[in-house]
Amino acid sequence: MKYVISFILLFSFGANATLLSINTDQSSYKVGDTIVAQVSLSELDSALRLFQFDFNFTSKIMSFMDMSFGSSFGQGIDSDQTALDSANSVYVEEYSYLADNELSALQPSQFILATLRFKAQAIGDTIFSVSADWFGDVSNQGVLVTYQIDNFSITNDPSHPVPEPASLLILLSGILVIFKIRATK
Repeated sequence: MKYVISFILLFSFGANATLLSINTDQSSYKVGDTIVAQVSLSELDSALRLFQFDFNFTSKIMSFMDMSFGSSFGQGIDSDQTALDSANSVYVEEYSYLADNELSALQPSQFILATLRFKAQAIGDTIFSVSADWFGDVSNQGVLVTYQIDNFSITNDPSHPVPEPASLLILLSGILVIFKIRATK
């Protein structure tokens, strides 16, 4: 009997996992565009007091511009906010000093943790990811989080075409090589 109860508890625990979503405002961007990524949380069982994670991106095709925090942890002196940019990631952390009931009132069923902006610099397909994460509720207990992340692509802007070699120059150089080969025979 205890195995049956353990089995039921094992599968019922994951059914209420909190969902972390990373959504971009578009699915396709052009070189030079601004990519806006929103990190949001939903299906939370109790108020969140702390979150910290590394927001990973591909620095070969985009560069980090800036970020802003959501308002669900309070404003100003109500929370500590940290955002540190490194080569391929942005470390994001926020801790709220508000009382439990105040945090619960500020955090609806779905809310935005942070909004990050990037500059598209090169063509390619990519996806954001989150690592080294910790989400803590008002009791300072860890919160199980699952992820839903959009992928997107960066394409070439037709107003900035990729330079093509001059066809006439290539043709003329080929003809000159042929004449030079014939002249040496």
